[in-house]
Amino acid sequence: MQRWISWQEVNDAIDEISNMLEISSAHIDCIVALARGGFIPAYLLSRSLDIGYLSSIGVCYGDGTRDEPKMYSAPAFHTPPTTILLVEDQVETGCSMWFARDTLARMTSRVVTCSLFAWELADFKPDVVAFTTQLKGEIIFPWEY
Repeated sequence: MQRWISWQEVNDAIDEISNMLEISSAHIDCIVALARGGFIPAYLLSRSLDIGYLSSIGVCYGDGTRDEPKMYSAPAFHTPPTTILLVEDQVETGCSMWFARDTLARMTSRVVTCSLFAWELADFKPDVVAFTTQLKGEIIFPWEY
């Protein structure tokens, strides 16, 4: 069963994540979108948190399974950030986010992960999640329709 998300729900999720990050005093100095789903949420969070340093990381699976992730696009930093916020729209298994987090951890001192939605049975749980769902990969965002 698919769930169609409205722009209002996206904005509510962005507000929720922003509030959680401000309360935690995470001191984010760079936002990295996990391609492709993280692009729009990363931009919206950069506006909400007033963080202009925005990049992306691309992860793919060459073998048709989700067993061996590979980075196909690396973020570019003029100066290494201290704390990166890694952003995804929805976490299904969490494998891509896990791999991206571990890859980014070699480039900075701290990586905070976040997602608008996360499947409740995902192997990897982001540090910050606006909404947990029982729907695995069935969330349809307004930029997808």
